[in-house]
Amino acid sequence: SVSLFSRASVLPSSPKMPRANKVVSNVHFHKNWERRVKTWFDQPAKKKIRRLNRIRKAARSFPRPVDKLRPVVRCPSIRFNSRVRLGRGFTRDEIKAAGLTVDYARSVGIAFDRRRRNRSEEGLAANALRLKEYKAKLVVWPSKTQLRKAKKAKTTLEIPDASTFKVVKTTPLPLVEAAAPAVEYKAITDEAKAFKAYRTVRDTRLAKPRALRKARREAQIAKSGLAAAATAAAKK
Repeated sequence: SVSLFSRASVLPSSPKMPRANKVVSNVHFHKNWERRVKTWFDQPAKKKIRRLNRIRKAARSFPRPVDKLRPVVRCPSIRFNSRVRLGRGFTRDEIKAAGLTVDYARSVGIAFDRRRRNRSEEGLAANALRLKEYKAKLVVWPSKTQLRKAKKAKTTLEIPDASTFKVVKTTPLPLVEAAAPAVEYKAITDEAKAFKAYRTVRDTRLAKPRALRKARREAQIAKSGLAAAATAAAKK
């Protein structure tokens, strides 16, 4: 017998899909907002609190600076080593070059890093000069032990007047960006146009291997010539 219904009429209909090539709706509204979602509506208030805390810290540590003196170091990697920034601490060689000891440097607000090493004379000299500049501006108050000993010996120590100094809320000797060097322009000469930079660098790089190969070849020829002469002499 032949069915009067088509095949499409007896199959279950598929869900209706959106027209065109659109994203299938699959939104997530059950987020448990109160427990999982973090808000940041107190950002302006927190910014004010941090600023007031910095002011209180500077006033509390006065006349001592807020932060320690940090060295000037190069950023790592070839990409960033043209930039300078403040490092963690000075090396033992830098402190020694400035005429200080590690213990005294740490007692007067100079950061010390035992792991850092100097890899250039320029960097060592720059940080030694930075330490000497800090040392020239340094004003040291007598310690409690010194005051007690002076009182016991019935002598007076010179105590600087704190009212003549101002509160410093930044790191001592902050890093100042160096001015960009002036660009020098010059006319391109025929000699500069004829210069082959790649070939010059390539020949300079390969000069040593070529000289070694040439010397090895000449030594081998000389050795074979001596061997042939010795063989001919033996035959005679």
